[in-house]
Amino acid sequence: MKKFIVLFLLLVTCTIKMRAQQTFEIDQKLEECMNDSTNFTTYGMYACVDKAIDAWDVRLNNSYKKLINKLPNQDAARLRATQRKWIELIELDKTLLREFTSHQQGTMYGISHGLVVVELVKSRALILEMLEKELL
Repeated sequence: MKKFIVLFLLLVTCTIKMRAQQTFEIDQKLEECMNDSTNFTTYGMYACVDKAIDAWDVRLNNSYKKLINKLPNQDAARLRATQRKWIELIELDKTLLREFTSHQQGTMYGISHGLVVVELVKSRALILEMLEKELL
């Protein structure tokens, strides 16, 4: 069992690193949005970041739903519990980022905070997509 867990974690790590090197359409759209001169305002940049978070969240939820519907009950329950913990963790991360950036002057810190959240949601989406492909 320990060998299986180690191999599984190794597979997940390798897959995430390989996927991290890929260029994703959501990331391309985010970059295009941020580089669009009509979005050279704080409001415009926040809107770009929010769109990217929402798009990654859709991918995350699509994979999550497929996994929940296809996994055996015990595994689905584990995934559900894990996902709830991940949501708690990302909320704690957001709070921490807000606390760090609240002491800074300027609005770019909030945008940087948003870009970190994009990466957090993206990484979870990619993990669930990988699990979906490997397990279903």
